Amino acid sequence: MVETKAVFLREEDVIKPDPDFFLAALRKSYGAATDKKERDKGVAQLAKSIGAIVRGEWTGAHGEFAGLPLIYPVLLAHDTRLDTPALGHVLETEFRALLGQCRPTSGWRR
Repeated sequence: MVETKAVFLREEDVIKPDPDFFLAALRKSYGAATDKKERDKGVAQLAKSIGAIVRGEWTGAHGEFAGLPLIYPVLLAHDTRLDTPALGHVLETEFRALLGQCRPTSGWRR
């Protein structure tokens, strides 16, 4: 499952001395919406889609997702700042928290 993003983190959020500003900007651009006026992005969209597939709530237009043995979540982004060490771990942690516990249908492995 691939989610693509063309958003860029703003320089002023990256250079602030408090890392919480950066993490908030990262989550706003690539994570779950914190404001009802916004929508989920990046890893939150992947977690929503993959969770629905695993739980059998969404099987695709023609059932092509039913019973998949394995799903690789991929976030493809233009922002070169995302290659910074540890950001992959931060986004993976966000993804796993948003995905939560899924009760897979038969034939799934984890």
